[in-house]
Amino acid sequence: MLQALWFFIQVALVVGAAIWLGTQPGSVSMTLMDYTFTMHAGVFLLVVAVILMILLVLAKVMRAIVSVPEGIAKYQREDKR
Repeated sequence: MLQALWFFIQVALVVGAAIWLGTQPGSVSMTLMDYTFTMHAGVFLLVVAVILMILLVLAKVMRAIVSVPEGIAKYQREDKR
């Protein structure tokens, strides 16, 4: 029950932050070579958040891949015992 309540509080905070960011004026402008990208500040923060989440997932996958040999060695040691 408390976990569900905590989850709904977190969702409400995220939705509230998204609405607040969406209503704030401002824009972000980036120039790369000859191209200029202009977007709303809320959209920019959303893009940054999505990129960070993707990087975190990729880091977790890479950590899992790197730990496979150690897991196999541990399994073999336990199997020998």
